Amino acid sequence: MPGRPYRCALGRAHGVVNLRGALEQSCNTYFIELGRLLGAQRIRKMAETLGFGTATQLAPGLQGASGTLPDAAALENPGELATFSFGQGGADRDAAANYSHDEHRRKRRRVQDTGLCTGNC
Repeated sequence: MPGRPYRCALGRAHGVVNLRGALEQSCNTYFIELGRLLGAQRIRKMAETLGFGTATQLAPGLQGASGTLPDAAALENPGELATFSFGQGGADRDAAANYSHDEHRRKRRRVQDTGLCTGNC
């Protein structure tokens, strides 16, 4: 995407990869190119088909949050399509950016200490 650098996990260069390598290396640039080649409509449709954007029943009385998918108009923006293609796009990205990693660590410690998760563990 012109004017915006995208990097892979941990910012490491790993060379040319196929799909398997892209998954192993968490290669954002591979998925950006794949999303560009397939197009926004196909990527979004597959996300819906796979259940993204819908709540998931985890156990009796326990349901995962539904999350949100960007609409077609948002995906016309090349930057939005890029980040959505590697799983960081839309409102979910914004929510994740605001999530406190310290809070996550505290919750994880409570689960380790007590064996109980009270949400978002």
